[in-house]
Amino acid sequence: LDKKQILSAGIYLLGGVAGIGKTAFALQLAETFAAQGQTVLYASYEQTAELLQAKILSRRLNLASGEVQNELQIYLDGDLQECIFDKLNDDKTFERINFFEAETETIADLIQSIQEKFLLKGKSPIIFLDYVQKIPAMKNSDGAKEKIDASMKLLKDFQKKNDLIVFVLSSFNRENYWLPVSETAFKETGELEFTADVIFGLQYSVVNTFSKMTEFEKRDLIDRKSTRLNSSHV
Repeated sequence: LDKKQILSAGIYLLGGVAGIGKTAFALQLAETFAAQGQTVLYASYEQTAELLQAKILSRRLNLASGEVQNELQIYLDGDLQECIFDKLNDDKTFERINFFEAETETIADLIQSIQEKFLLKGKSPIIFLDYVQKIPAMKNSDGAKEKIDASMKLLKDFQKKNDLIVFVLSSFNRENYWLPVSETAFKETGELEFTADVIFGLQYSVVNTFSKMTEFEKRDLIDRKSTRLNSSHV
């Protein structure tokens, strides 16, 4: 993550069980891209912008001092926040990360906001969507699966049309909580694994002998799709 990567435009699905650290990992990615000069949009359906910023600051404090700093303490302590932001005053990373509290926004609403705030101004942000199961339905009649399928289809069309890099966070179904990461972990939550171009999975080291993060590709899909994706330097 500390070196420049070459990412193709597409949808990158990041999955894992609840509490494993999907948001923390995504924020590290977002911060890395921003540090490289990229414009980032982090749309969260769960947490406030202040708390997400506090998580980044917490990690920075840990790296800088080796002391554990709880993000909740940073979030609640205004004086501490002000002190930290003063120290980071010359750091342009935060200026490039645009936090968006999605709350009740549907994918259609989010797309409209991205067009107005970024694309029409000539900016193509790297987008993080945290997380897909929380996205409101565009139709009141949609069930859980139909809601995700409709949202992901619209997001995929938008991503392809504008040649964007989009990271989508997703939880696993409960049947796969203690099984090695696989595409079946995304079943029962719509057809996520078919919409995404690349899949990443986070899992606990106790599940098997591999490390905490296991990356896998949809070999039957990625080989076909990769030739049609345009490379973007990140």
